[in-house]
Amino acid sequence: MHQGFKHWVKSFLTLSKFEQRGIVVLLVLLVFVTGLNFLLPSFIHNKEYSNTQFIAEVAHFKAARQNLKDSLELIKLQNKKQLSPNQAKTRIHPFSFDPNHLTYEQGIKLGLTSKQIQTIQNYLQKGGKFRKKEDFRKMYCLSATEYEILSPYIDIPEVHESASERSTEIALKPKSLEINSCDSVQLCNNLRLEGWLAARIIKYRALLGNFYSVKQLEEVYGMRGRVYQKLEGYISCDTSLVKKIDLNHASFKMLVHHPYINYETTKNLVNSRRELKGFRYIAEIRNVPGITDSVYQKLRHYLYVTPLEN
Repeated sequence: MHQGFKHWVKSFLTLSKFEQRGIVVLLVLLVFVTGLNFLLPSFIHNKEYSNTQFIAEVAHFKAARQNLKDSLELIKLQNKKQLSPNQAKTRIHPFSFDPNHLTYEQGIKLGLTSKQIQTIQNYLQKGGKFRKKEDFRKMYCLSATEYEILSPYIDIPEVHESASERSTEIALKPKSLEINSCDSVQLCNNLRLEGWLAARIIKYRALLGNFYSVKQLEEVYGMRGRVYQKLEGYISCDTSLVKKIDLNHASFKMLVHHPYINYETTKNLVNSRRELKGFRYIAEIRNVPGITDSVYQKLRHYLYVTPLEN
């Protein structure tokens, strides 16, 4: 040990002055850092952290997620008209409104779902109108419970018949318009119809292949009974303009596009035609599944039969 220390001192003395100073400085720094390491804990106290706030935030997040889940579940039930009275009270927030001018924002504030609002607005865009609060009850998207909550707040201004509507019977002449050859402009000008209703009549006429009776106008969506009753005496129907379909040669596509024949009935007609190797007369379709007597009475005006080639 003594010899080792002497050797170290001898080695140190053989170093240059610059090297000796460097070693001394390093030793001083080493002693300083070591002392500092022991003394710092006496001057610096570690801050204690609490997870209480974190736990509270997690609980808040879980509650918000559950509320969202419950809200989405209520919306599903509302769209299915399955809300209980208590659930409906939590969803519906009524205030005075006119359903004829219901905006999306108003619907949301009332507590209606997007689907319900869209259904109501589609009805209005297609020419529908709520004349009294009971009409709002007929909307299939609303449950009876929801209507009962909203009913006291429905405010529909009294609608007075316009001067043009009152003068319609005076302005028109009996049988003045033939409905199979007129255009939409004539329907509007001669019958005082709204443009959207005239367009629907023309479209439905094209799908049918023209009308065989003026009463078929009642089948046009938006043609209310009161409107038809006013016009019935001023329109005529030329049945010679009805376009008929050759039952034995018509394609599946041609048959299924007719308003009186749905997809299943079309399949049954085509299958029966194949089994019978062609219909011999129109009345045979009475035996086809899906052809009720009422359907037959309307459909027979649009069909004719030519024999199939053997």
